[in-house]
Amino acid sequence: MTDVILHIGPHKTGTSAIQSYLDRHHDRLLAAGVDFPMLGRAENGFPSHRHFAALFRMAGNELPPLGFAARVAEGVSTAPLAILSSEDFYYCSTRIAMKRVHKRIGVPKQVIAYLRQPTGHLLSLWREGLKQTVTTSLRGFSKAQMRALSNPNRFAYFRMQANFAVWDRLCPVTVIPFGGDDLVGGFFQACGLSDLYLQDESETENVGAEDSVVICQLMANRALAGDKLSRNDYKWLKQRLRDPRAAEALRPIEPHIERREEDLSTFLARCRAHNPAFAEAWEGSAESLTVPVGIDGVILKDVTALLQNLEPAPAVWPTESVS
Repeated sequence: MTDVILHIGPHKTGTSAIQSYLDRHHDRLLAAGVDFPMLGRAENGFPSHRHFAALFRMAGNELPPLGFAARVAEGVSTAPLAILSSEDFYYCSTRIAMKRVHKRIGVPKQVIAYLRQPTGHLLSLWREGLKQTVTTSLRGFSKAQMRALSNPNRFAYFRMQANFAVWDRLCPVTVIPFGGDDLVGGFFQACGLSDLYLQDESETENVGAEDSVVICQLMANRALAGDKLSRNDYKWLKQRLRDPRAAEALRPIEPHIERREEDLSTFLARCRAHNPAFAEAWEGSAESLTVPVGIDGVILKDVTALLQNLEPAPAVWPTESVS
């Protein structure tokens, strides 16, 4: 019988770094009896077990591949211990999803989740959303999160205490503060596997963190939403904005970037009110952040010209969804 550790994220809490490490050290860990199964993560090239999350959620917008449930029924792994990791497990924080988890893989040996300071977490989620089709400013994004918090009948990303409590009914959740000098080492320690951790120097690159890339992604998303950019041109532009070389190519526009300090004190207060158990851990969270909001005198045609030489764009992992 294989014991299972579930790493449920959430998004932007170092999950990619952990998954990348587990993938790089797969054979060594498997020889020691710990599997990071290819099942559920290899089919479409995702580094996480996204198909398991889809199997547990059974949401209409994303379903597992045909036959996947039957493969899971045959066994998650033949190793004594398996680690399943996906940011999308966090979206499974419902009673019906817990029943599906129990039905498909039984009661996990352990559930691990990370807790991050709310405003920094919000900023990272917003930037990740810009890699997709988000068109709102950080201020608008924070208001959307607060509306979700105000609706008890809707999943709210920052209602973390309640979301973790759903998992607690199945298996007590180990909540780890995000940060520290050795994120992956801390994960292995939480799993009780410190003796199998070998520190390496490989890191998962976080592409698109520069303000120039962020604001160009926002411009492209708004242009597509306003029918001012064709879908083919949009796809071309977004591919190059994911290129690690994009920030350097866009350096000429940096002096033209307009920035604004966004007041997030109300958002932070709402998060604390809905998560009283974490209020102390969130002491010292920033109440405002300075973010890019526009580019003076620069249009997408100028951006396209700067990115022309990034050809072809290198392959990157597909971006997972962020709500």
